[in-house]
Amino acid sequence: MLGWFRRKRSAARPLPERHEGRIFADYHQFHLLDGPDADFDLDTENWTKETTKRGHAGNPRYRMIGTQSQYQNHWVTIELSEQAPHLENFDRVIHFLFSCETGDAQIWETTGASHRLRMDLPVGRYDVHVCASNLGTEPEPVEPDGMWPELSDAKLAARTDLERYRIVFVPENT
Repeated sequence: MLGWFRRKRSAARPLPERHEGRIFADYHQFHLLDGPDADFDLDTENWTKETTKRGHAGNPRYRMIGTQSQYQNHWVTIELSEQAPHLENFDRVIHFLFSCETGDAQIWETTGASHRLRMDLPVGRYDVHVCASNLGTEPEPVEPDGMWPELSDAKLAARTDLERYRIVFVPENT
């Protein structure tokens, strides 16, 4: 698989910084895409009993990642690493292959709405580890009308009462 990478990675080249932000989960999921034009098969039932149990559905260029809570903001961190994360501090870890043909990995809300995360990656195949914590946490409404306030990213990141996801991309064959 040595030929998968179009540009050679140097051992001295620093890894990209990590990116983090809010992603709103609707229908118990958010999406990982290889560029904005990646798509899933509309003719196939993506969420089956098997894929629900695995925690992800889709194809190597378009993954739907299952969450436990829905209609909630989730805090998501994405990063590139040369090794798999230590898994003992997470409630659940989902592992799958991701094919990045565009060099543009993106995390989208189900509706493709306002909040997205993206990271430039070398073209190639990746072992992806989706590490989840605080599963099933439903933040308490804090407004008198029972609604959740629109919090700044800094305030949302500081909250401990929401699901968090750390998505780690490990280049295949490292």
